[in-house]
Amino acid sequence: MVFSVVGPDRPGLLSDVSHVIAEAGGNVTTSSSFALGPIFSMAVLADVGADARATTTAAIQAAVPDHAVSAHPADEAVPHAAFSAEVEVSCADGVGLIAKVTDYIARAGLSLAKLETKSEGAPHGGATLFSLTGVMRSDKEIDEEKLADGFTDLENTMGIRIEYTKL
Repeated sequence: MVFSVVGPDRPGLLSDVSHVIAEAGGNVTTSSSFALGPIFSMAVLADVGADARATTTAAIQAAVPDHAVSAHPADEAVPHAAFSAEVEVSCADGVGLIAKVTDYIARAGLSLAKLETKSEGAPHGGATLFSLTGVMRSDKEIDEEKLADGFTDLENTMGIRIEYTKL
């Protein structure tokens, strides 16, 4: 199961969730968590027996009542990526950057397995700099020349820098 927990950040949140999973006989195999402002988000992939899925979800919700808890089956095998690449975008911040870049990535037949963005002040000026890093993947072969040409078009029309490295 993949358990998702989102809500106010507080000490002991990871401990509470992992204890509930362990008490249900589950084993956390992969997890990711982060805080955005005052909101904490975590996703946990855990081996939990089919008979314990509903009770584990209810127990997590009881342990963290101020948080949204959801559970999703993770029984399906994830296809091997025929194409996988890290992508990096950097530029002056502006409205719609994420939407335009992720739209192109989706139209190119790629999904984003990971995405992080941030905006921060330039070291010696008043500008705000934007950066996006992510991992693009597809279970089908990708026309890399077409992908590169599309990124070049985006760079030229939006005034941004895009680099990608095949993994």
